[in-house]
Amino acid sequence: MPKLPAALRVSGAPAAPTFPQQLLHGFVGDAMLERLLERLAAVFPESLPRFLESDPATGAAGAGAGAENSSHRDRIMSETAFMSVEYVWVPIVETPFGPERNEDVVWRLSAPLVSLNLNDPGNAWTITHLGRPEAPTESSKTVHRQVRQVPLRGSADGGARPTFEQCLEFLASLGYRPHYQYAKRGYAFICAGVATILVYKVYNLPPPTRTTRVGLHGVSPIEANHGMWVVELATLPPETPQVPPEALAKAEFDMMQVVEYLQGLVETHLMDPVTLRDQIPYRVR
Repeated sequence: MPKLPAALRVSGAPAAPTFPQQLLHGFVGDAMLERLLERLAAVFPESLPRFLESDPATGAAGAGAGAENSSHRDRIMSETAFMSVEYVWVPIVETPFGPERNEDVVWRLSAPLVSLNLNDPGNAWTITHLGRPEAPTESSKTVHRQVRQVPLRGSADGGARPTFEQCLEFLASLGYRPHYQYAKRGYAFICAGVATILVYKVYNLPPPTRTTRVGLHGVSPIEANHGMWVVELATLPPETPQVPPEALAKAEFDMMQVVEYLQGLVETHLMDPVTLRDQIPYRVR
């Protein structure tokens, strides 16, 4: 497992536990993956430890042809590779049918992994609630939603981060149970001050009670990802607790600038808000 890529090295918590997020999604085939990664490395060199000389207009590597180009691509893939896991939890006790169900929430326990050992103390676990995406309007260029994210840290006196098993115990104590779980494996880039750009495939994981180690050897990605990679653009958490409308408009403008760099390789689009919405599997509706 490679070290955490630069795009996912988060220092500190968001300025506020709840913050606005804007999203765009697209897909790219296996045959276009290397060209996309080279383009991203050229345009967003801050995603790699050292600047890669290349042509931002084409994404062509500055290195020579043949073996040198191959080495260049290998380094991009090595430096930006990531794996993250997400465990989705829902209430154990079903809320009776009625308006009270509007208060139910889905929690996501997630972390970008520094090793395949889920209990590795370097894994920074967070609990996240994804708000309901807003219905897009004719002028919408991105999907908007509110995100509530709580980093799970050690004790106030600087104790170690909680282990994966301790996180599971904590969520169970809140009256929640595992619903489904998956891993994202791919490549992470960052447009400084604007957004992360993730290129990944999704893999199903076994229930969290069965293992504390992630193993994808011989595991195929979910059916929808065969031969395709998801491209996900997500704005970074704002640096201030209060986000005025003009700041949201600027974030959307900056996101569209990122999209411009991907033209010819990826066609981004607004994901259906219903698809992005967390839903609890009630037995009685």
